[in-house]
Amino acid sequence: FYRYNTTFEVADQQKANVNIHLQQRKFSRVNGGLLSAICPGAGQFYAQRNKVGAAFMITTVAMASTAGYFALATKSKRNDYNNARQNYLNETDYSRIEGTRTAMTDAYNTYNSSAKTRNNLLIATSAVYFLNIIDAVIFTKYYAPKNGNEKVNIGIFQQSDKVGINLSCRF
Repeated sequence: FYRYNTTFEVADQQKANVNIHLQQRKFSRVNGGLLSAICPGAGQFYAQRNKVGAAFMITTVAMASTAGYFALATKSKRNDYNNARQNYLNETDYSRIEGTRTAMTDAYNTYNSSAKTRNNLLIATSAVYFLNIIDAVIFTKYYAPKNGNEKVNIGIFQQSDKVGINLSCRF
């Protein structure tokens, strides 16, 4: 429901009528999906599923950051491997060939491990991103408030020199 904030004062010995109209907010699956495609979690925030939206947002940003770190690390390790490989290919001293081959193999194994981790993180990040969009498209309508489920409570509160009306709606 749209939220309305209204303040009014009633002078002594006067009557006041208050008419309150609650308008149901319309949720669109397309809007939820588009928002989640632009910013992970935004479609869930749109559908008023804040905890799920925060979870998708934090998870996607954390995984993308980690994948970015491993992408940079993989590039550095690839350069290290290429240098070790070039050293091995250029080595002419028989006594040092075995050591340069071991250094090249170690550099390759380090590079390969980093590349696999990077690739797995990119796949997992993509999966969470697309799951975020699918979740926003499917569940936006299901979590929207439905007609007839709202419960309106009206109460009066009194402070030192003021009297007021509390209005709360539960969905």
